[in-house]
Amino acid sequence: MIEDALHALHHAEKAVTDAQGNPGSQEFQHALQKLQLAKEQIEKHQNAELDPEERHHLDLAAEQAIHLHETLESLEDQSPL
Repeated sequence: MIEDALHALHHAEKAVTDAQGNPGSQEFQHALQKLQLAKEQIEKHQNAELDPEERHHLDLAAEQAIHLHETLESLEDQSPL
């Protein structure tokens, strides 16, 4: 049931990795878009009835999305003006 959210998060992780070292680049914008999509997918399942294992995975995904967001913010802060 939450596979779409986990799949979207995986793509966001890859996009953030690709964007590292290129803040302000097309890769960075792509990472922002992928992360936003992942956050939306995770949010979509937050109020769903999930079994304990799915809930645990969704909670971990939400936490990872926060870390990815912080990484992108840090990259953005490092970009030249």
